[in-house]
Amino acid sequence: MVYIATAIAAAGIGSYIFFNDANLFMLYNNLIAVSTLATFIIIIFFKNLSGKYLILPSRGILAVGISVFMVEALYSNLARFLGYKTIPLFGWIGFAVLIFSMAYAAAKMIFSNERKLIEIEKEMETARQIQKSILPKHLPGNNNLSIAASYYPMTAVAGDYYDFIEIDKNRTGFLIADVSGHGVPAALIASMIKVAMQSLTDYANDPGKLLKVLGNILFNQLNDQFVTASYLFIDYEKQIAKYSAAGHPPLYYWNSAKVKIEQIKSNGLLLGVIKDSEYPVHQFSFNKNDRFLLYTDGLIETEDSDGKAFGENRLNEFLIANKNLPVAEANENLIIDLKQWQQQDSLQQDDLTWVLIDIK
Repeated sequence: MVYIATAIAAAGIGSYIFFNDANLFMLYNNLIAVSTLATFIIIIFFKNLSGKYLILPSRGILAVGISVFMVEALYSNLARFLGYKTIPLFGWIGFAVLIFSMAYAAAKMIFSNERKLIEIEKEMETARQIQKSILPKHLPGNNNLSIAASYYPMTAVAGDYYDFIEIDKNRTGFLIADVSGHGVPAALIASMIKVAMQSLTDYANDPGKLLKVLGNILFNQLNDQFVTASYLFIDYEKQIAKYSAAGHPPLYYWNSAKVKIEQIKSNGLLLGVIKDSEYPVHQFSFNKNDRFLLYTDGLIETEDSDGKAFGENRLNEFLIANKNLPVAEANENLIIDLKQWQQQDSLQQDDLTWVLIDIK
């Protein structure tokens, strides 16, 4: 109808320019106007059509507005066609009724969407509080370790998760996991990991077995998502650490005896991909004044304003520069460095989670 009306307009303007006849194509203009209005009427009065082709709700008020405008338009077009004079005021009244009905329907839709948005925001705040509650409320009470943990979700809820398994005053396990994606779907899987971890305390001293059983629990539960995770077990009495990971970034280890940073890599498949998947365990000795860093990939993938990632090298430099600081102070400095790198006006690109552990 738009194409036909455009062609009629062009032909009408041409006839006026070349033949000085302004009404040569007026009949066709009236027909297209009546046809268009008739189409609107049909769409309005048939629920299936209005549900498919109309954005605005409130079919009742729209039907009244369209009907009044339709009657006025039929009157105007037929009167001109039959040679009768029309009353201009009728045209303005019909158009005003049409505009009012559409404005009312639009306003109703806006207020309805606003109410829905407020409800969604309330639900998201509830979800945020629930997810916050699944994170450890207290750090392990191991007097031989100094621990600092940071958790910064990109959205109200996130897919990052960390947890502790405290066997006794000398033995503690540390888990960190990263669910793909963001928002509610990722947060639900993180909650599943929390529930699963409560049944895995018997495997706290065996990272490979713990990840294997956790992967079996998540098997067939992830749909199109995936989970990376790493687990560190520290036995302070024996001065032994055990580490295993499932597709996760490596563990950073400050070896005070060798005065260097080491990356501990011991990776298996992502969690839940294959049932009974095996995860290799790296066992090594540690010393007092050593430091460990578990983290999710959002830490090293944080970008600056030019799109450059924070990266492993910068993280390595940070750990060396802060090696002698207390773990809480080093943790605060890492937060400051990330904020300076990212710039204040930049949006966070991913969830950020890490756990720093010092051996006293």
